[in-house]
Amino acid sequence: MSFQVNLELEHRHEIAGRSGRVAATGFESRGRMGLLDEAIASAANAGAPIDIAAVRHYRSRAGVSLNMDQELAADLGAFIRAGKAAGNVEDITNLRMSIAPWR
Repeated sequence: MSFQVNLELEHRHEIAGRSGRVAATGFESRGRMGLLDEAIASAANAGAPIDIAAVRHYRSRAGVSLNMDQELAADLGAFIRAGKAAGNVEDITNLRMSIAPWR
C-alpha cells in the first residue's frame, strides 16, 4: 500500500492593498519505491538495462516546499516555488501508479 501525508501552513497577507500568500508544505510518501543509484549499479553489474522495479522496497521519501504568490496589478501576479526532496528515490506519485488502484 502506498500513501502520502501532507502538511501545509499558509499565511495570507496584503501589500499595498494587493493580496498575497506564502505557504510552506511538507510531505512524506511511503510505498514500494526504488533507489535510482541502486538500479543503475545493479544494471551495470549485470550488464542489463536499468530496471527500477528490480530494486523496489517499502521505504519513505520526504520533502518540503515553499510557495509564494503576490498580486501585482488587477490582472498581473507573481508566483515562485522552491522545494527539496530525496532525488535518488523513485517518485510514487507518477501517473501510472496514481491511477491504477481506481481502475
